[in-house]
Amino acid sequence: MQLPDENRFFDVLVKELRVLPPLRATAQRKHIKESGKPLIAGLLGARVPPSAIEEALSLLGFPPLVLRSVDREVLSRHSLEEWERRQAIPITHEGGLWVATSEPFDPDTQALAAALGAAGVGYAAPEGLMEVLRAEGAQKQPPAPPVAVAAASPATPATPSRVSRVLKAAGLSLAVPEAAAHDVEQFLVQQGQITERVLYAELARAAGCPLWTGLDGLILERMEHEALHRLKLLPVRRGGEGWYVSPRAFVEEEIREAGLEPRPVALIYPEIWQMAYRSAQRGAPPTGKPKSALEALYRQGRIERAFFEQHQNDPKRAEALLLAQGTVSEEQLTEARAQVLGMPYIDLINQPPDPAVRKRISDAHTLSMRAIPHHINEAGELIVVVSDPEDIQRNDELKMLLRNIPLRLALASPSAIQRVITRTYGQQRDLQEVTAMLGGEEGPTESLEVEGGALDRLVGSFIREAILSDASDIHVETHKTQGVVRMRRDGLLYEYTTLPLRSTPAVIQKIKVKANLDIAERRRPQDGRFRFKEQGLEANIRVSTVPGMYGEKAVLRLLKSEGLVPQITDLGFQPDTLELLRRIVRRPYGLFLITGPTGSGKTRTGISILGELSRPEVNVLTVEDPVEYEIPGITQVQVNPQAGVKFVDVLRAFLRQDPDIIYVGEIRDRETAQVAVQAAFTGHLVIATLHTNDAPSSATRLMDLGVDPANVSAALLGVLAQRLVRKVCPHCSTPDLEERSSRMLGRPLVEALLPNPQGCRHCYHGYAGRTGIFELMEVTREMQSLLAQNPPTDRIREAARAAGMRTLMEDGILKVEGGITTAEEVLAKTMA
Repeated sequence: MQLPDENRFFDVLVKELRVLPPLRATAQRKHIKESGKPLIAGLLGARVPPSAIEEALSLLGFPPLVLRSVDREVLSRHSLEEWERRQAIPITHEGGLWVATSEPFDPDTQALAAALGAAGVGYAAPEGLMEVLRAEGAQKQPPAPPVAVAAASPATPATPSRVSRVLKAAGLSLAVPEAAAHDVEQFLVQQGQITERVLYAELARAAGCPLWTGLDGLILERMEHEALHRLKLLPVRRGGEGWYVSPRAFVEEEIREAGLEPRPVALIYPEIWQMAYRSAQRGAPPTGKPKSALEALYRQGRIERAFFEQHQNDPKRAEALLLAQGTVSEEQLTEARAQVLGMPYIDLINQPPDPAVRKRISDAHTLSMRAIPHHINEAGELIVVVSDPEDIQRNDELKMLLRNIPLRLALASPSAIQRVITRTYGQQRDLQEVTAMLGGEEGPTESLEVEGGALDRLVGSFIREAILSDASDIHVETHKTQGVVRMRRDGLLYEYTTLPLRSTPAVIQKIKVKANLDIAERRRPQDGRFRFKEQGLEANIRVSTVPGMYGEKAVLRLLKSEGLVPQITDLGFQPDTLELLRRIVRRPYGLFLITGPTGSGKTRTGISILGELSRPEVNVLTVEDPVEYEIPGITQVQVNPQAGVKFVDVLRAFLRQDPDIIYVGEIRDRETAQVAVQAAFTGHLVIATLHTNDAPSSATRLMDLGVDPANVSAALLGVLAQRLVRKVCPHCSTPDLEERSSRMLGRPLVEALLPNPQGCRHCYHGYAGRTGIFELMEVTREMQSLLAQNPPTDRIREAARAAGMRTLMEDGILKVEGGITTAEEVLAKTMA
C-alpha cells in the first residue's frame, strides 16, 4: 500500500498548483508542526482551499473518495469513537478496501490502514466524513409513510396502454392493482420498485418530453375544466407558449379523449406538482426564493423529501453529507447556493473566462484572492468569479482594485476555480519561463534547449488535462503566426490553447525526447511511444510527428490502460443484436470479423468479447498494436516491426501454443489474412479487425487480399461493422416537436431529441459521450453458398438484408428514436 509523501505534497502545492509561495509554504509547514495540529487541519486553518488540497492529494495518487459504500464489517472492528478520533472510515472503492481519511499523513491512520490490509488511502473532507460517521452511528429511522398527491376528484382508471408504457420505460415487469393504475408512478415509488428520480428520468426519455425540476418562470393558468383536476394536468405558460405539467407520463391520449386543448406536456415530480396545484387553487405563485441550498436541491428533485425534512433545520451539515455520499456533485450544490444568494452561477469548465478581461486584475491578485475575472456583461459590469461571496475582506480589496469599473460577483465551485487557475495561470507562467529560456527571438529557433522544469510541466499539463477530460488525442500544431494545441473529445477536435510561435518547437521537441525520437530530424515523419505516469494518472502514449510547411506537428494518442475490461452490455447493442453476437462468438471455431474505419471502437468491442469468452479452462492469445487493455488471464503480445515481430509471425507462433481463441488486432496484408483463415479451419476461434465500410464488403476484402473464396465461405462466421456516434445530452436536449429529424432521415420517427447548441455543464454543444451503432451479418448456409461464388458486394448485401441484417443506418435510427443520439450524427457517420 502506497503512503503519501509530505515533501512531495508540498512540492505539488507550491510548484504545480501554485497555491502557496515557497517561503510561505516553508513557514506554514514549520508553524503547523510547532502547533501540534494535524497537517491538513493546519492548512485548512491557514485558508488553503480544500479543492487545492484534494487536487494535490489526487495528483499524488490519493484520490478524493465518495463515502457511499461504507464497509460496515470492517467498521464494526473498532468503535465509532475510535474511527472519529482518527477521522477515518473504511469504504469499498474499485472493488477493494480503502480507508478514507481527512488526515492521510497521520501515522496512526496509516498504521491502521496497513493493519486492515487496505488497498489504499484516500481523502475525504472532514465535515462530510464526520457526518457519515454520525449517520452510521445513528439509529435507523423507520421510513416515512408515503405521501399521496392531492387529487381534486376520485381517480379514474388509466388506460392499460399507459400503465404498460410506464412499466416498460422503468424496465419493470409486475402486476399493478387496478386501484393504483391511475397513479402508477406513485405506486412504483411507494412499493420501492424504483427511486423517484430514476423513474422520472426514464419516463422523460421514453416519452420524449422535458422533465422540469421546478416551476420558476412559469405563469399558472386557471383550472376551469374538470378533466384537468382528474388527469392531474396543470396548465401553465412559458415564454408565451402553453404547456401542461403533470406527474403522470403518456397522457396525450387521455387529453384527446377529454376534449382538452392540445398542448405539449412536461413531467414534474409529484411533490412539486402538489405545491403548484395548491398554489393554483389559492391563486398564488408556485414557489418563492428557496431559503437554503438544501431546499433548492429538494425543489430541483435532486434529494428525497424525507431527507429534506430530516435535515432542513441544519442544512450545512446536510450539504456536507450529500457531498460525502456523492448524492449531489459540487457543481450542483454550488448552483443551488447561487440560487439562494440570487447570484449568477458560472460553470467554468464549459464557460471559460474571456481572455480579453484577464488583465483587469493582475495575476498575483487573482492567485492570492482566488477571484477570476470572467467577462463584461451587457450592463458594462466586470463579472468576477469567486467560490465564497461572503469574504468581506476579499470583496473590499476587489472594490479598491476596480475603483472605476462596476463589479458583479458570480459563483463557481472551488474545484473549478482551482482547475482554471492551475490550467490557465500555471501554464502561462510556464510559457513565460520557456520563452525566457529561448531568448527574445521573434520566430522559431533551430537550436533549442529542451530540458527544464517549465517544459516538463507544460507538456505534463496538456496530458493531464487530456486524461481528466477524457480526450483521446492531443494535436500540437505549428502555424504561420502561432502554435495551437487541440484535443479530440467524443470524436471531435476542440482548440485547447495557443502557444507563442517561438515556444512551439520546444514543446514538440520535448515530446520527441519523451518518445525517444531523433530531435535533430525534422524533415521526415517519426513514430514513438512513452508511458505517462504522474501522481495517480497513467496512460500509454503513442507519438507521431510529421513535417509541415511552418514546422512540425505532433499527435499524441492516449491509451489509458485502466485495467478494466469494457462490458459488452455497455457498448450500445440492441438486445436482439447482442443475443445474435453472443451466439456467433460462442462457436468453437471459425473467423469473426469486426470492421470499421480508424477510431470506430473496434478494439473496445473485440476486447469486450474476449472478456466474456475468457475462462480459466480456455487458452486465449492476442496479438495487438498496441495493447490498449490489459486482460487478466490472457497472453497478449505487442507487435514490434523494428524488432521483426509482425502480425503474421506472431500468428504463426500462436498455432504452436495450443490456443482455443486467437485475437488479431488487425488484418493488414495477404499473409496475415491467409494464416487467420487457416487457423479458423484448424479448430480455433479467430476474432480479428479489418478496415472496411460495412459488413458485406468484408468478405470481398478478404478475397481481394488473396484468400480463396471457398475458404472465406467455409471459415467466416459473421461480420460486425460499427461506428461511434455522439450521445445527446439528457440534461439539456429538447423534443423534436417540429419533426426535423424525420425530414432529415426521410421517414417518420416515433420520437426524437434535438441537442442544445449552447450545451450545459454536463456536455459540450449538446453532446456528452459516445455509443456504437452496429451492423451484424451472420454467415448462414445460404450465405456460404453465395460467398463461394465470389459475388459482388451488392449481392452479399441483398442476401444479408433478406436474412434479417439491420444496417448501420437502421440501427442508428433506433437510437435516434430512443433519444440516445441525433439524426445529424447518424447521417454523418453512415455517409447516408
